[in-house]
Amino acid sequence: MQRTKILSLASIVFFSAMSLQGFSQQGINVSSHSATINGLKFDYSIGEMTLVTTERNANLIVTQGLLQPSSSGSGADQQPATASGSTLSDLIKVYPNPTENILFVESVEASAATIQYQLFDALGKVVLSNNINWEAGPNKLSLDLKSFAAGAYYLMIRKPNAQGNLENYSYKIQKTN
Repeated sequence: MQRTKILSLASIVFFSAMSLQGFSQQGINVSSHSATINGLKFDYSIGEMTLVTTERNANLIVTQGLLQPSSSGSGADQQPATASGSTLSDLIKVYPNPTENILFVESVEASAATIQYQLFDALGKVVLSNNINWEAGPNKLSLDLKSFAAGAYYLMIRKPNAQGNLENYSYKIQKTN
């Protein structure tokens, strides 16, 4: 009788301890930080890369994952884009991420503008750079990454805001094979 109670109690303790463990998919972000390379600000995360797609309309941008594109202006006290008078539709859409070959960059411009982009490797070396003229309205750029090795890259895009000042947008790009 005593042995049955002990065995029953041990079973309850065992199954209670097992139920405390989760057996679901988990994602752990080991570390995140911001770095400045050649005067350009990059936000990055180590240990998890979950960005899959970004969808938007004129009023809302939704990105799966943990990292959101952000403007890194000249000062630390800069307000978000919506507070400075521009709208979320002025932001840039970069997809698919991770990518195997082609990376698309889309933006809707209020007026014609010259856009500058640079792609940096993990060591901060510029591996791709160009200036392009975008017209007023929707614009789309294709970057061919087929010849690049798998790994992390950082895309920096500079474009003028409504006041004509250059704003920097940075994106971490994961290249796969």
